[in-house]
Amino acid sequence: MKKTLCFLIAVLLALPLFGCSGQSADDSNNDGITIIATLFPQYDFARQIAGDKGNVELLLDPGVETHSYDPTPADKIKINNADVFIYTGEYMETWAETLIADLNNTTLKVVDVSSGITLEKVAEHEHEDEEEVHSDEATETHIHEYDPHIWTDPQNAKIMVNTILEGLCEIDEDNTEYYKSNAKKYIDELDRLDNEIQEVVDSSKHNTIYFGGRFKKI
Repeated sequence: MKKTLCFLIAVLLALPLFGCSGQSADDSNNDGITIIATLFPQYDFARQIAGDKGNVELLLDPGVETHSYDPTPADKIKINNADVFIYTGEYMETWAETLIADLNNTTLKVVDVSSGITLEKVAEHEHEDEEEVHSDEATETHIHEYDPHIWTDPQNAKIMVNTILEGLCEIDEDNTEYYKSNAKKYIDELDRLDNEIQEVVDSSKHNTIYFGGRFKKI
């Protein structure tokens, strides 16, 4: 838990480093494949791999509630016209599978970045805490049996990068070597960051972390 939280903090601090060669959420390339990513982590992973060979777009604006998000008709058209659609999995974007089933683009490559990752089961007391927090809300979609925030673990992040890499190589075989080279550089950065975090954890004199995020008690 401590290492995971440290990684999340480090990633937020390191975003300018990781994002320096990619696009901003509002930028796009005129050429190359079109990639739609639901959340920023896989958006950033994808743009590092795609480089100047792809146009990567972020679907959800920062701060939008992921679980209860309701895609607009414009969102559906955008995804239907894309080459690749990347999402986090059924426990994060609970609406994604229904949306995917309604699309008619038979060549669209759908990438679930939770593939190959064993999700951690939410502890019973944490589940009860979430139920209490959301008892006045009309939706139950915030309450998950498994924790879908997989990108906060650097080892999971590496799996996500490789899953995205496979999807891009499948849809755009001509640029396979380019994508592989970019992915390797990014994974090397994740390994370096992971090692630095581990050193901090190992040398720490304290074993308690106070986390100020939503609905989480440690």
